[in-house]
Amino acid sequence: MRAMTLPSRTDSELVRLTREGDESAFVELVRRYQDMSVRVAMRVVGDWDDAMDVAQHAFVRAHARLDQLDDGSSFRGWLLQIVRNLARNFLRDAARRRQRHRLYEDERLRAAEEGGGPPPLEERERRIIREAIARLPERQREVVSLRIDGECSFGEVARLLGISEVAARVNFHHAITRLKQELPGLKSN
Repeated sequence: MRAMTLPSRTDSELVRLTREGDESAFVELVRRYQDMSVRVAMRVVGDWDDAMDVAQHAFVRAHARLDQLDDGSSFRGWLLQIVRNLARNFLRDAARRRQRHRLYEDERLRAAEEGGGPPPLEERERRIIREAIARLPERQREVVSLRIDGECSFGEVARLLGISEVAARVNFHHAITRLKQELPGLKSN
């Protein structure tokens, strides 16, 4: 006896069911388009981990804005447009972070040459710091990244991560304490 296979539901049906509260329908859309979304993001950002993050954010955004999708529109096309936009934003933001970092390093170098400030970090020291930060627990890494790289206030960090401001401060404190313990030979600046 042959097992009957149920016909696959269309994207439009899955979107309608999701709007009606059936989260399993959205899970099916994620399964259907996850690999494709990661591949599209990968073409733009050039890094597998970053592409996975971009794709994940795209699904979160698509779910949150599903009511904005016109009934006659293609979910696939709409989702891939979100992926492309988020990937471009990721690259733009990464370029801004690199530019800020270069400006900061230029300022440190000028100050060191004029004798008015601490010497610039050597590439080896920057690598050691990056590796130490990568070893932090995930929440502490997120807080440090948003606080230092993202230049966010503790209130902004708390809102972005969905935690209290006190939790953001505590995680930051623990991260810095741990980094100081792991990096005792590093110059304090």
